[in-house]
Amino acid sequence: GRCKLMVVGQGAAGKTSVVRSLLGMPPVAEHVSTVGVDLTRTDAESWEKSKDFDSGFERQACRVAALHLAQEQAAAASKKRQSLPKRISRRVSGVMGRRRPSKKPAAPFVAEKQVELVPEAEMAQRFKYAEIKDMAGKTQSGQKIVFTIWDYAGQEVFYALHHIFLTREGGVFMVVFDMQELLDEQDQAVKYLSFWLNSIKLHASNAPIILVGTHYDQASNDENVVEEILVKNLSVDENENIVPNSAENLSFFPIDNMSREPGHASELRAAVEFSASSLDAVSQKISLRWLKVLDDLLKLDCDYVPFDTVQELATKYHAGDQTDELLSFFHELGMLVHLRATDTLHDKV
Repeated sequence: GRCKLMVVGQGAAGKTSVVRSLLGMPPVAEHVSTVGVDLTRTDAESWEKSKDFDSGFERQACRVAALHLAQEQAAAASKKRQSLPKRISRRVSGVMGRRRPSKKPAAPFVAEKQVELVPEAEMAQRFKYAEIKDMAGKTQSGQKIVFTIWDYAGQEVFYALHHIFLTREGGVFMVVFDMQELLDEQDQAVKYLSFWLNSIKLHASNAPIILVGTHYDQASNDENVVEEILVKNLSVDENENIVPNSAENLSFFPIDNMSREPGHASELRAAVEFSASSLDAVSQKISLRWLKVLDDLLKLDCDYVPFDTVQELATKYHAGDQTDELLSFFHELGMLVHLRATDTLHDKV
């Protein structure tokens, strides 16, 4: 499964530091403002920064090919078992009336050992891309969730552009705020939080929202006061889209981004993974043809391509009539950007 994790909030609230905490990276004391948006890829098993943006096609192709091979072997074994009674019957008929020879003691039963069908590398070599047409639509998304993290700049100058890249499906929102600022400059902090919560409601009304309070090292004794402010001014307790912090009975997840403890972001990671797993788009089955188109696009290693290039790839892999649909799907998951407001935007991927 794939999911887009969108990290938003006021400038200097600690959004990039939260991303570093999620990825298990060491803290950085110096503040460096994000310009536009930073993209990072990780998965819910390792929570480490991925070096490459792969589509997952090879992994799924090997999986499907292995399943096919397992089915063929099971069918062959079943056929062998079905023919066994006939062989036994013939043997019994041939020995009727003859004295039975002495038998050796029966060998003890030994359970069949499970062995790996075919090593993954060998399976990748056996797999033929020409089979994509027949296998299309038969794959299932694996249990591991791959995240594309979009860390948006918090300066107001970028606010006019953010809504273009906020997606309606297949995404989880993380709204980051400075706990100490909420305590010291309540009106200003509440204003920014209200802006982001309303913006998310407008563009993605059903998306999960995770509130994250930073600078926990400075405001650890006041988390209940912070909760009261959020409930009183933003009615967070009535917002069904906000993911609760059940472990601490709060509506937000406090975090100390300067901590070097290995598990200081474990509860936040669990909340992200749980929220993503509840989205239909994340677990939706998709065709291997779509994954192969995405795989080839990512290997082009360029900022954008014309729509016609995608159309050619889709046609090559028997998905030419689904180009708009697959682009929309991967756009929602944050794997690429394809806007359709004008013909000019539609022509760029």
